[in-house]
Amino acid sequence: MHWRKLGTVEDDIFWVVSVPAIWNDSAKQFMRESAEKVGIEGEKFIMVYEPEAASIYARLLPVDKLVGENGGTVDISAQQVLENGELKIIHRECGGPWGGECINKQFVNMLKELFGKEVMKQFKNKHGDDFLQLLRDFEVKKKMFRVEDEESLTIRMPLSLIELFLDIEHLDVPTAITRSRFNEHLRLKRDKLSIAGSLVETFFTETIQMIIDEVLSILKHERCSDVSAIMMAGGFSEADTLQNAIKKQFQSLEVFIPTDGALAVLKGAVIYGHNPSIVSMRVCYHTYGIHVEKEFDSSIHDPKKKINHDGIMRCANIF
Repeated sequence: MHWRKLGTVEDDIFWVVSVPAIWNDSAKQFMRESAEKVGIEGEKFIMVYEPEAASIYARLLPVDKLVGENGGTVDISAQQVLENGELKIIHRECGGPWGGECINKQFVNMLKELFGKEVMKQFKNKHGDDFLQLLRDFEVKKKMFRVEDEESLTIRMPLSLIELFLDIEHLDVPTAITRSRFNEHLRLKRDKLSIAGSLVETFFTETIQMIIDEVLSILKHERCSDVSAIMMAGGFSEADTLQNAIKKQFQSLEVFIPTDGALAVLKGAVIYGHNPSIVSMRVCYHTYGIHVEKEFDSSIHDPKKKINHDGIMRCANIF
């Protein structure tokens, strides 16, 4: 901002940092201390959970900006919209490391098995730009991949990787494919690698099942018995494979996906910064309190906790 001479001074800025809902208190404390270390004062800094930010943004969208049955880090949050428009969190945020990066990891593992770990290590170290571009290409293609179409997914393979493999292993890629367990699933034509849909589908299987299991677990909770809709936001939510799996599993619920789901967290965080009170109630990970002794009342107290304290019968360990 200083370099661009926007005329913005430090006091004009209020910082909103979105964090995964599954972060514990120590992780959030680390983030807050890090902000203070670079000069962001506490009163100018706030954190927002990513699923809450996404929900805030999506609820303010007109219907035609949503994709769904009726027009309409993986972090999962169960929320109730109150009459005044505020959000009440009815189940503590949860989730796990099951995001889109898990799918990318499966793709890289396939390359390691095909080319060898040493080749991939040298490729990443010597041709870092090509490695990142390869992952970017896969990131785009995986979101467009549709299980129902049974089409292959085509990725442009960097020539630097093909040449490096030839130099180290003295073997061309088509021959390596033929000798591997991927013989029926991979084809290389010039610099285009075609991956059979059946193999791509296996990249998603484990991650999607973990997400579904977590959502099923949350919906079984008594507080979530009236949940009527699922909203998907964030980059991974744009993957057609994940969308179809969620819709197929939860057919009795509406499934909504903002058209720019990847930006939903960012835009929702900005809205939250202007009005933090929009989230009016949360469920804490722990219940905090103290234990005290009260004069014993046989109508409400547990007889097992009855003690004699200085001649007065009291109930011990009341929370």
